[in-house]
Amino acid sequence: MVFYRKLILISALFFVTHAAEEYFTNFYYVDPGIRFLANHGNISPLDVWLGIQFLLALFLLGALLKPIKPLLVIFGIILLFESDHLIHSALLGKYYSGVLTSVLLVTLGVFFWKEYIYGPSHYEFGKLKEGLKNNWQGLAALFLLIAVLFVSSGSPVKSLTLQKTNILYPSKGDYTQIIKDTTEEVLPKAGVLTKIVLGGVVPTMVAGGIIDMTKVQALYKDRGGIPAAEMQILTSTSTQPLVVTADNAAWLVNLLWPIGLANKLDINNQSPIAGKNVNNYASTGGWQLGKEASGGVYFNKYVLIPLTPDQQQRVQQIAQNTYRPCCDNSSFFQDCNHGSAAVALIELGVSQRLPDAEIYKTLLAFNSYWFQQDYLETALYFKVTKNLDWKDVDPKLILSKDYSSVSGWMKNVDSVVSQIPGLILQTQTGGSCGA
Repeated sequence: MVFYRKLILISALFFVTHAAEEYFTNFYYVDPGIRFLANHGNISPLDVWLGIQFLLALFLLGALLKPIKPLLVIFGIILLFESDHLIHSALLGKYYSGVLTSVLLVTLGVFFWKEYIYGPSHYEFGKLKEGLKNNWQGLAALFLLIAVLFVSSGSPVKSLTLQKTNILYPSKGDYTQIIKDTTEEVLPKAGVLTKIVLGGVVPTMVAGGIIDMTKVQALYKDRGGIPAAEMQILTSTSTQPLVVTADNAAWLVNLLWPIGLANKLDINNQSPIAGKNVNNYASTGGWQLGKEASGGVYFNKYVLIPLTPDQQQRVQQIAQNTYRPCCDNSSFFQDCNHGSAAVALIELGVSQRLPDAEIYKTLLAFNSYWFQQDYLETALYFKVTKNLDWKDVDPKLILSKDYSSVSGWMKNVDSVVSQIPGLILQTQTGGSCGA
């Protein structure tokens, strides 16, 4: 029992250091699990995190006072959950906070499991056991030194630390009017008139089987049928600029999606989705409104929007500099329907000789209707913390990785907005990565 107690003491030191690291790096505003509990419980992420730490501390104290094997195996399970840091790092990128401590904690968790399953008689502890018994304080000190060096070394942990903002609180913290005005600015009820004209590209896709009218009609049969405006786009050449609204945004995704997917360009040979796994993405495998079973068959196969080499370079540059809040990939990595639709908008804009600024502005308008919650929060962030109206913020900045990728948005926008009492929005319509 003394040996177990020493192990738990070491774990306690790891736990305290790890909790401090999570607190000072604002981990609780980034972790998806904590955010899920906070959103569904209508409480702050910090309160959720504190509750979890309190329960873990109580359990750790109980295990320390009476280190019986059932407690050890449960503690082992808890420690194994720390591996979620490694998963977050792989999925979100640039998320290294907690990786070091989580590796050590998971190692202890595995040790507890093995200790419970096999028992001491099946372990040859030898010098390791004696070292832990006699020098656990030195081991703990060494770990703390490593942790301090890790935290003070710079970018990994600092990448999650919130930047201080000059929050301009209105009198009495009443944001009702600001939210109302900002919502109309980001998502005007009349929609946004763009300079993008579809021309005959959609009927061409219908004729080529990229869009199967029978499948489209079947899909929308239970949704009230195909609206007249969309039916006209499907069957005839469009000469009027597109207007994106809250009502037609989802429709326009399905019209733009196959354009970005199928249009043949040399730059698409460099696309991350090109190659043997081309059918394994939501943008390819998810496109089932063509005559073929998988949209991967259509990827980069049809000259729908001819572009010169210079124009293609413009498309690639803009696509690589724009993101959407459903993932951490740029538009050029069109792994979902919104990525393909964004590429289509860029291709159309470049082919129609629109300036880059107009293309960024157009893509932001579409993204805003596709991801309403995200961009409303982003607009409120700039309004409340920077005193900038939506129209005064550069669309290129908003569409950048810092503000439109899922990790950038969570770190730079949501983690700040969610701390401001009275600024939490009701969940708005979100974009779906399916037809």
